[in-house]
Amino acid sequence: MATVDQKMIHTYGDNGRMARLDKLTSLCPLPVLTAYWTPPPAWPRRIFDTRFSAITMNRAFWLITSTILLLYFLIMDIFLFTRYRSVNLVNEAKIGDRSEVYSPFTHLTVKAIISDHLRHYFFTPTAEYFNTVTSFATVFSFISPNMVSIFHLVCAFISGKFIASENLNDRRIGVVLYFFRTWLDSLDGIVYRTQAGRHLQYNSVYSSFGYFVDAFFDTLGGIFLSVGVLFYLFKRFGSDASANLPVWMKISDSSAVAHPLTNGHAVGSKRETYSYRYLFLKVLSYGIALAVAGICWDRAVKGFSEVFQVQIDDPSLSVLQFETSHSYFTLLLFFIWRFISGQTVLNYLLIAIYMDKIWEFLKCTQWVLLLITLPLYTVTVIYLQNIHNKLRV
Repeated sequence: MATVDQKMIHTYGDNGRMARLDKLTSLCPLPVLTAYWTPPPAWPRRIFDTRFSAITMNRAFWLITSTILLLYFLIMDIFLFTRYRSVNLVNEAKIGDRSEVYSPFTHLTVKAIISDHLRHYFFTPTAEYFNTVTSFATVFSFISPNMVSIFHLVCAFISGKFIASENLNDRRIGVVLYFFRTWLDSLDGIVYRTQAGRHLQYNSVYSSFGYFVDAFFDTLGGIFLSVGVLFYLFKRFGSDASANLPVWMKISDSSAVAHPLTNGHAVGSKRETYSYRYLFLKVLSYGIALAVAGICWDRAVKGFSEVFQVQIDDPSLSVLQFETSHSYFTLLLFFIWRFISGQTVLNYLLIAIYMDKIWEFLKCTQWVLLLITLPLYTVTVIYLQNIHNKLRV
């Protein structure tokens, strides 16, 4: 512990007090963002300072949980694509009756089919059922979709602050908050559809002001998350700012000494450091991959909708439209896009944060995501152009 200047370390007591916060703040490489550098309140982490927190770090727990989720998604996908085989998207994408209860297998649209699994099978259903039970969008009609979007933007900012913390439980709280932000993102669409008389019509209205607001706030939410990750890495690996903070090492290292601030890591005489520039480029590469995935996914949704969800008067072309929309190659593209949407790429990072594998995730996916997204989008564009030529739409 001789290498750690105790005067420079912010300490967490039962009352959540912080010592020498002014000196710690001075270490921030970007003073304008000190809200992310300084530690969050200590009391929320007590929720995770339980036996449940230890259980969730167990490898067997993650193996069992992952297996259950994958099986659930697989079964739901089988039901979804089985029903889709007999669905005409032109008719299916119409507005539902107000008394109709949401189902992930009805009122299918291109956007719904290629949404990520968590949104399609968890966030959207729970938000829809919440609105059905509480009549939220009707009772609180003064709450506009944009107001909900502003609230989920605030949640993203707070989430980023927790994720920037050195304490693992703080970062886990940040992950939970960001998933709640995603749930609110689903809710704002439901509020819009209810108030606009578009019940169960899962289509993006690209010409509306709300679409641009939602897209802009989603982008800011991703930036807040990335900034939180960046500041966490600055504290953990920064060659300057981290010099007076706890050093992360493996517990098995003979020179390492357990320290409560690191929540499972250890402090020792050796340390792994990187320059701010290197860490920034690592996070930037992920941010670029996230932006590319989000933009390409959205354009893919728009492109498929313009060929498969438009009414064609010519009977022969209408039959060709139906057959093409159910071809094996179309289904394959739909299925792959579910794993590479912007929200899915965000989910990958959130899982890595919760499992305390942020650095490992960033090192493994620096260019992999781009190498998957760009070729997939290129193939999609070429395929859509071919369909346009055949259908003449």
